[in-house]
Amino acid sequence: MENSMYRRLLMLPIFNGLTTGELTQIIAQIHLDFSQHSDGETIVSQDDRCDRLIYVLSGQVECEYRDPENRFTLSELMGQPFLLEPSKLYGMSQRYDHSYTTLEPVDTVTISKRDFNNVMLNYSIVKTNILNMLCARIQHLTKLTREAEPGTVQKKLVQFLRRHVYTPKGQKTLYINMETLAMLIQETRLNVSFALRNLNQQGLIDQPRRGQILIPDMQTLIIHNA
Repeated sequence: MENSMYRRLLMLPIFNGLTTGELTQIIAQIHLDFSQHSDGETIVSQDDRCDRLIYVLSGQVECEYRDPENRFTLSELMGQPFLLEPSKLYGMSQRYDHSYTTLEPVDTVTISKRDFNNVMLNYSIVKTNILNMLCARIQHLTKLTREAEPGTVQKKLVQFLRRHVYTPKGQKTLYINMETLAMLIQETRLNVSFALRNLNQQGLIDQPRRGQILIPDMQTLIIHNA
């Protein structure tokens, strides 16, 4: 394998800390499926079975969550490299929570669950890395569930977003009508309208069209409403 590819793989969090020699040993025992995806291609769909690890190596991907009751859709622009929902590889629900669609040509590498279990988990560094990812995800979600109820409508809106986004940074777009949003955060439509207008005036959100709320940077929105 090319030295440049070794360097790219060693930069991935799951391989972080491995030596080139250890990575060579792993690669000799597993199958790495490198793929190129064209613009507009769906890598996986929400509710697809998660039976492999998929790393996005380059290119921009949209992560989309559709509410099971069709009340809203939330899309996020994902940075790279990133691993698609490693927590779904195990547990009671082994299906993806989101759909991932390319917004430009994208490179991915896929590792089967069998290879991950039988080979990669024999390396303590890989095991530690995946445990750190899973624990960080669990701790983040646990912290969100224990937060006190916000005192203002604006903070209720931010809390709603924080509880549904996959990552707390980057650009997000929420597709929802005002009545549904008001119902979900237990506020009046008028109060929600005023709060959104205030966030818009602060430059923290935009509303390009009816039923669409664009958040240019989620982290900035969170910081301004801490």
